[in-house]
Amino acid sequence: MKQTNMRKVLSKIFAVLMTVCMICSGMVSFGKDQTQEAYAAAVNEIRPGDHITFGKTDAAYYSGTPYWRVLDTDEDGNMLFVSEYLWTGNGTNDAEATIKFDPENTSNSWQGSSAQSWCARFAEAVLADVPGIEVLETTKSDAEYTYTYGNYTRYTFYSRENILNKDKVFFLSAEEVVKYFPNPEDRIAYMTDGTTTGLWLLRSALKSDSTDSGYTNRVGEILKGTSTSGAMNAVSSWTGTAARPAFWGKMSSDLCLKKVQDGDHYDWTVQDINHSLSDPSYTWSDDHSTCTAKAMCSNCDDEIAETVNSTSSVTKEPTTTEEGLTVFTAQFSISGFETQTADEPIEKLKPSDEPAKTPTPAPVTINKKTVNAAAVKKAVQAAQSRGETPSEFVLGSKVKKISKKAFKGTSVKTLVVKTKKLTKKSVKGSLKGSKVKTVKVKVAKKAKTNKKYVKKYKKIFTKKNAGKKVKVTK
Repeated sequence: MKQTNMRKVLSKIFAVLMTVCMICSGMVSFGKDQTQEAYAAAVNEIRPGDHITFGKTDAAYYSGTPYWRVLDTDEDGNMLFVSEYLWTGNGTNDAEATIKFDPENTSNSWQGSSAQSWCARFAEAVLADVPGIEVLETTKSDAEYTYTYGNYTRYTFYSRENILNKDKVFFLSAEEVVKYFPNPEDRIAYMTDGTTTGLWLLRSALKSDSTDSGYTNRVGEILKGTSTSGAMNAVSSWTGTAARPAFWGKMSSDLCLKKVQDGDHYDWTVQDINHSLSDPSYTWSDDHSTCTAKAMCSNCDDEIAETVNSTSSVTKEPTTTEEGLTVFTAQFSISGFETQTADEPIEKLKPSDEPAKTPTPAPVTINKKTVNAAAVKKAVQAAQSRGETPSEFVLGSKVKKISKKAFKGTSVKTLVVKTKKLTKKSVKGSLKGSKVKTVKVKVAKKAKTNKKYVKKYKKIFTKKNAGKKVKVTK
């Protein structure tokens, strides 16, 4: 958010601060007074760039506002949050105290630093036990990253394996700052009262020095920590500055929310930890492909609606003497909406339409080092163009890796494995979302060798590792 826009937002926030809902003792959710109408909305509508307030506002020995910007989302609906404002205090004494990366100035390593400890205390003090919101543990490695400042100055930051190791709250890396805030002016951060302290620490360690850590300065540029006290934007890893904490979180789909548009994003407020719905109505589309549920929520006094795509299954095949039957099923994510089904008859067959027996389709084979979703889809589509619906897939002897969700959305039910090169790591998540039920091991002509690899592959094609329970056999 640009500085001019930020000042306008701040004036609105502190002019009218609405306490919308006391979720539990010390936990509140509030937002800015707006002239626009507030709309009831669902968690899955939240997008990067939106803002939401949750967490403790009165945590002892901390000064800041728990007002979060959404930076990113993943395929599971988890969100990466960063504080819109800067925080001071350390949870133990003076709330005005700045955060020190390493008070002794002996190391710029994130693991074991005072900065990491500050984030752990912050997670417990401000974000623990917020109803409907879970702060997730994050494990992540940072690649080496070089940032260019001006025309000549370059700062290179270390790569670090598992720099985040189940951390709940953390500081962003230099690379993440550039990714999520491409323009330096968008990186400028403010204290809750609107002052432009601006400086905020990163977790990135400078490669050319064992004590300097990265930080973002008052104009949004990324620099290294320095002890030059006379420099306008100088900050020392041991003298400290304000903090801009970040974390991955999961929000319950049952949260009762409202959103208000503010420029190019939405501000979200939590009305309650769940909707209170009564007498839902359900409407199917003419072709039963979708179903819409609607009900009034007594918590937010709005109509809550959710439209979902249905799944269908033929429960009875038609014959020349009897109709068949298709059952459509609609499942909703919002609690209070119940699963709906609808039946649709299938016309009797004319004698000339009696289906002929379909020959068993030939198995599809891939023999590349990596089998990914795109390659599987292409091979399946090729079979479908021949009028076949392949249920068996052969992995050739060259295959070393199966990508995550490689078979999701396909008709494949059986994998024939002819490769000896698969490992626990190389099949992780590969069967998630698929219809695969059986893995047949055919790595050699000798039964003894196949038996050996059946035993090996049973340990890696597990639900926990591969993403689906399957039967491994020879």
